[in-house]
Amino acid sequence: MLLQYYNLPPREVARRGIARTFQRLRLLLELSVFDNLMLGQHLSLDHGLLTNLVFRGRLRATMAGHEESARRLLSYFSASLPDRLFEPAAALTMIDRRRVEVCRALIREPKLLLLDEPSAGMTPEETAELMRDLQKVKAERSSLAVVLIEHDMDVIESVSDRCAVLDYGRKLCEGSYTEVSSDPAVRRAYLGVEDE
Repeated sequence: MLLQYYNLPPREVARRGIARTFQRLRLLLELSVFDNLMLGQHLSLDHGLLTNLVFRGRLRATMAGHEESARRLLSYFSASLPDRLFEPAAALTMIDRRRVEVCRALIREPKLLLLDEPSAGMTPEETAELMRDLQKVKAERSSLAVVLIEHDMDVIESVSDRCAVLDYGRKLCEGSYTEVSSDPAVRRAYLGVEDE
């Protein structure tokens, strides 16, 4: 399914309801949390000169709606983040930066969210907290599909409904966490366990 989007420009992928995060944070740290979130809304913002100069009331109302949406989305992840909406992203902790990045991907309400190593750079406690946050969002948005690329087996076990294990681009196994983690090919490739 995803291969049909492979050669599309990022704008077209986003229009089709796919959003993603990256293993290395891609926030613009000098911008505010709100500005970073609005980068995720760029396809729905009216960038026209006429709107921004002449129809200021409409622009204000649109931005107020975006601010409300941003605060609501941030509140899934942290009670304090909505109050920091206009602070620079650089002032946030690593976990809050990661939360903002996930919120930026979620702000357009995608159908599919791709998370690339969301635990990178965080402590095990922060990772567990972020996974709980994501599960709250998933419970609220039942139509959202989440594909998680992760090497931390504790994370995979705690959040996945279904796993697929790849080794150099080749699928070794697919199934529940229990099935996958006990598969001999997976154990050899990732856990260094020899066949018994």
